[in-house]
Amino acid sequence: MGRLLNYRARCAFMCVMCGVLVVVSAPTINLSGGQDKGAGKQQADQQAAKKKADEKARNAAQAAKNRKPNTDKQQFTSTAAKAKNNKTTRANTGSRAWKMTAENENTALEFVRKNHAELEELLIYLKENRKTQYERAIRDLYRAHQRLTLIKQRDPKRHRLELRAWKLDSRIEVLAARIAMQDSEPLRKQLRQAVEQHVQVKIALLKDDKAKAAERLRKVNTQLQKYQQSQEAEVDRQINLLTRETKRRQPNRRRANDRSNQADKSDSPSKSGSATKSKKPNDK
Repeated sequence: MGRLLNYRARCAFMCVMCGVLVVVSAPTINLSGGQDKGAGKQQADQQAAKKKADEKARNAAQAAKNRKPNTDKQQFTSTAAKAKNNKTTRANTGSRAWKMTAENENTALEFVRKNHAELEELLIYLKENRKTQYERAIRDLYRAHQRLTLIKQRDPKRHRLELRAWKLDSRIEVLAARIAMQDSEPLRKQLRQAVEQHVQVKIALLKDDKAKAAERLRKVNTQLQKYQQSQEAEVDRQINLLTRETKRRQPNRRRANDRSNQADKSDSPSKSGSATKSKKPNDK
């Protein structure tokens, strides 16, 4: 009877223990399965987000690539427009800077009558029919007169060549305008002669420039040779000049110092006298 009870007790204990094991192990299996499912879902969400970000970056790059040509074109158009506006502004400013007066007009007309009377007929036509072009022509003629006047003051020989070149330029323009209105063989011959003469004057001007440049180069070479041959002497000369100027200033400073010392000495007796007078009452 005791053995039977012991056997039954052991069986019950084993059943209880198995039930505990089943109860304890079952939640563990369920929890591990939930964790695996959560980790898989999180990984899937990360992959989806990464894929979405990559796609968004590709779309943005493609959009920027499509917009770039238009941006460059707009920038080029804007730059060209600004350049055109600046050019127009400078041209308008230059035109407004010069204002035609009666004195300027008379000076220009007198210059034309003296050097190219044939041009005066064209100026009369412009004055009667095209006022703006007439004012522009008067401006150019007045400036040409001023330039040639300055050249004449500096170099009369150069002035003769420059004046000859201006006359030929003016004649060539008139002949070209006539040929444009009514072409003819005599006008073409005159135009050719004028152009040939203009080329000859241009050659003379260039020769004059060359001679002046050669003279300038000769002077530079002379100075260069002088400095190279006597560098020490030149250094001594400049030092002597600088020290001589310093020596000249020193006597003036000495005289000024002497005057200030004399003034101080002349003031000192009066100060000592006043001091003794102030001390006498105390001595008594």
